[in-house]
Amino acid sequence: MPKLKTAIISLTCCEGCQFAILDLGAKLLKVTEFLDLDNFRLGSSHKSQGPYDVIFMEGTPITDENITTLIKARRQTKILITLGTCTDFSGVAEIKNYSKIGRKEMMDYVYKNVEGINNPKIKPLSAYVKIDGKIPGCPIDKDEFIRFV
Repeated sequence: MPKLKTAIISLTCCEGCQFAILDLGAKLLKVTEFLDLDNFRLGSSHKSQGPYDVIFMEGTPITDENITTLIKARRQTKILITLGTCTDFSGVAEIKNYSKIGRKEMMDYVYKNVEGINNPKIKPLSAYVKIDGKIPGCPIDKDEFIRFV
C-alpha cells in the first residue's frame, strides 16, 4: 500500500500538538509506515508543496495569513484532520470574543498604538472550511494520534 502524502501545518498556536506527535519517539517510525510526512516543520526542514492526501492542522485562524493558509490547505488536500482544542473551539484566543469591555476598549487597553493591528472575531476552522476528522485535546494524546492514523 502506498504511503499517504501528508502535511502537518500550524496556524496561531503553541504547537503543542506537533510536540505531542514528536513525543511519540520510536513509535513515530510506525506512523511513517503509513504516512509520508512530507511537510512537518517541527520534524524536518524538508517542506514540499501540495497536493496532499492528508493534512493535519493545528491552531486557530487569527490572522489574514492564517485564514489564507487554511483555505489553501483545504484546496490542496483530500482529507483535512484537525488537531486539538484550538482548531475546534479556537483555544485561548477565543476568550476575547466574550470580553465585557468590548473589542475596541480591549485593544486600547492592551496596545498603546493600535494602528495596523487586526482584531478579528476568533472562529474555529470549521467556520472557514470543511473538516473531515478531529483529534481532540490540549494537546492531543499521542497514542490517540497513532490509533487515528
